[in-house]
Amino acid sequence: EEAVLGKKLADLLVEPLPENAVRGESTHIEINGQRADGVFVPLDLSISRTQTELGDFFLAIVRDISESKRLERAMREEIRLRKAAEQRQRQLLDAAGEGIFGTDTDGNITFINPAGARLLGYSTNELLGRLLAAPAGHNPPLCEPDSPLADPDHYTDSTSETVLQRR
Repeated sequence: EEAVLGKKLADLLVEPLPENAVRGESTHIEINGQRADGVFVPLDLSISRTQTELGDFFLAIVRDISESKRLERAMREEIRLRKAAEQRQRQLLDAAGEGIFGTDTDGNITFINPAGARLLGYSTNELLGRLLAAPAGHNPPLCEPDSPLADPDHYTDSTSETVLQRR
């Protein structure tokens, strides 16, 4: 506190205040400041002006947002990495010669690669969101209702054959 008390706000910052703040207008900005130990820190700065019988007063609320900025950078990096992984996964699925698809717990197709759509005689867009065991318009169900694929609770570590209906 003692390192800050009595100092001009502008002396605690490493960049100039915006003109509206210098003119005495209320403002809310992110700006860089410098701690007493010399370390630069990103700050959230709110300045408001109050007029009273005793004169004009300014209230400045300064908050160190270093941790928030670090978390934002980490989150952006995580999103970038996930998008890159998703892109690689999509490229692998699209390049596979076999039909590969997935469903949600209700039996709706959530993804299908182009080879899978071709094998069934549809475009990928025609199959996305479609229920496996339900007809779609004039098109028959893709599998029988008693097929293990149509059971959202079905999980097995063994393989079995299921016939899928082409268009």
